[in-house]
Amino acid sequence: MSDRLTKEWTTDTIEAFGDTPSVRKGIVAEQMYLDWANKVYNRVTDHSSDRTKQVKGFDFSIWKEGWRNEYGVDVKGNMYSNGNFYIENDPKGWLRNPKKTNHRVVHICADTGWAIEYDRKKMIEHLDSLNIKEDSVLMSSFDVNIKSLVRKFKVN
Repeated sequence: MSDRLTKEWTTDTIEAFGDTPSVRKGIVAEQMYLDWANKVYNRVTDHSSDRTKQVKGFDFSIWKEGWRNEYGVDVKGNMYSNGNFYIENDPKGWLRNPKKTNHRVVHICADTGWAIEYDRKKMIEHLDSLNIKEDSVLMSSFDVNIKSLVRKFKVN
């Protein structure tokens, strides 16, 4: 998503970030994930109205019976139908920002319903091992080099 348009807190994503195609895709992706997660996990908490959680990168928290912990999920609507997706690698971006404490990142293609999920810290380690310095990194869900890091699934 782009930079906030308003410094005032609002739960309205369009008011906060503007009415753009990428913002609308993000809204759709979050709803798709919420609908899917409610069928899969025992407990799903929507943090769209919780400023503290949002600042920490938590769109949702998920928990399943047998898990020791609840996991925070940041949903991105930036996966393309060919399986490519972008990771914001900037030190102040959603992947590396020290304020972000979410556990998982999910990229969703709203057109196909395909999603890819990974552990945020493990992806940082992977990018560091490759010495990638670009602020925005294009990746593919079909890349064999990240196969062990990601989980692909359908949300519809």
